[in-house]
Amino acid sequence: MKSKYSTLFVLGTLFLCAKIFYKYANISQLLWLVKPVAIWISLLTNAEMYWDDSSGYVFPSHGICIEKSCSGYNMLLICFSMLSYLILQFRKNISKLFAWILACILTYVVCIISNSVRIILSILFSTKLPSLWIPYREMVHQGIGVFTNILFLIITFLFFQYLFKTTTAHEKSA
Repeated sequence: MKSKYSTLFVLGTLFLCAKIFYKYANISQLLWLVKPVAIWISLLTNAEMYWDDSSGYVFPSHGICIEKSCSGYNMLLICFSMLSYLILQFRKNISKLFAWILACILTYVVCIISNSVRIILSILFSTKLPSLWIPYREMVHQGIGVFTNILFLIITFLFFQYLFKTTTAHEKSA
C-alpha cells in the first residue's frame, strides 16, 4: 500500500513539473512533439510547410499554424498518467522505471497519431464544411480537439486494459 502511494506521489510530482515546464516553454522547446505531427500533416495532405520561430509550423495552403497550444502537450500528460497507472496496475512484476519508460514510448506514439488526426479533421472541416467552419471556427476547432483527444484516450485505455488483463490472466494460468 505504501508503495502505491509513493508511486502516485512521484507520478503527481512529475505531472506538476511537466505542467510548469509547459507554462514557460516556447514553441522551440516543444519541437520534439510538434515536428513529427507537422511532417505527417505535410505528407498526408501534400502541403508545403515552413518553420516560424515565433509561432511554429505554418501551412499556408491550409491557413493553419501548429503552435504551442496545438502541440498536444496536455494530451501527452494525461495519456502518460493513464498508461503509467494501467501498466503499474496490471504488470506488478515489472520495475517502475521500465513501466514509465514503456509509458513514455507508448504515450508519444499515441499523441503523435491523435494530434495528427485532430489537425487533419480540422483541415477537412475547414475545406468540406466552410459554412459551419467560418462562423464557428474557434468552437468547431476546440470541439474537434476535445472529441479526438477523448476518443483516443478511451480507445487507448480500453486497448491496453484488455491487453494487460489478457496477458496477466495467461501468466496466472501458466
